Amino acid sequence: DEVVAAMENSKYGTKEEFYNYAREVVGNDAEEKNANAITTLAFEKILENSTFKEIPDIVRENQKADLEKKYAVAIEGGAGGLDSVIQYLYGCSAEELIEVYSKQRMVTQAIAKEEGITVTDEEVNARLEEVGAMYGMDGENYLKLNEISREKFKELMISEKVQQFVYEYTNTPTAE
Repeated sequence: DEVVAAMENSKYGTKEEFYNYAREVVGNDAEEKNANAITTLAFEKILENSTFKEIPDIVRENQKADLEKKYAVAIEGGAGGLDSVIQYLYGCSAEELIEVYSKQRMVTQAIAKEEGITVTDEEVNARLEEVGAMYGMDGENYLKLNEISREKFKELMISEKVQQFVYEYTNTPTAE
């Protein structure tokens, strides 16, 4: 109790209150990691069992542009081109990673369509307000600063909903 009370800016009066807080934080972190692992494995299985007639060029181009934007600092800083950066980080070629990510995007869109998973403009606005507030700005400035279109932001929100759907579907016991 003395140690907890001596902690700077402590909002916990006793060690029991602090331990309860720590258990909650660690438990939440473990649950989140478990959910992410389950979702990742489920998506791997979905991709393995999916058939793609072709990946449209626009999907590949968009994915490549996303990767170039994501790793622009490394590329411009002399780490080599996109292929060098991807090889170093992922151990594969940029084309291989673009193909995997493109397939993930297509599967996500197919699941959203099949399950009727959508995001309304009101949801986008609320999320933008929330995210913007985290960074001390409004949502539109957040989009501008991060060079994200509203449509891309909406796509990311749908992707999150699809991931949540896959997790819940995967994590639901089946009746025997």
